[in-house]
Amino acid sequence: MDFDNHVAVVTGGTGALGSTVTLNLLASGCRVAVPYLNSEDWGQLDEQAGSRRGELWGAKVDLTDGDAVRVFTSQVAERWGRMDFLICIAGGFAAGKTHETSEETWDRMFDLNLKSLFLAVRSVAPMMIRQGYGCIITISSGAILRGGGAGMAGAGGAAAFASGAFAAPGAADLVFVRA
Repeated sequence: MDFDNHVAVVTGGTGALGSTVTLNLLASGCRVAVPYLNSEDWGQLDEQAGSRRGELWGAKVDLTDGDAVRVFTSQVAERWGRMDFLICIAGGFAAGKTHETSEETWDRMFDLNLKSLFLAVRSVAPMMIRQGYGCIITISSGAILRGGGAGMAGAGGAAAFASGAFAAPGAADLVFVRA
């Protein structure tokens, strides 16, 4: 598929799956923005982008901070004038049994796996609606749907449900995919 002049935001874009998605989008002609937490991971992704480095942009962002997410997406819009794809891969995992999980760990898993998704969609969807097009793809571990890991089943199941629920009135031209 030809992605020339399209813009994608990839949360979790410096991780194992996210970096593969990011590099494939770049190779297909897409411009890609990546919010990241770890500067070393960003440096590796930037290096791997090779000749497509000019089409890759990133900034250090806490995806659980609504103001930070809003600033990031505003910078993407300023830089490239549009956002065609939001690919949400960011998330976390805490091993253990749910009944032995601390409330702090549970809350952190919900923040990483659901709140970050909500904040990204909330920030990007208005621009997609204004431009009359957008595709939001959410990706999560299959283990979360089978109850794998502390806090994972609840957060992952909620994220899977929320992905469909984000298709709100006024968003009829947007495509929401749950993977």
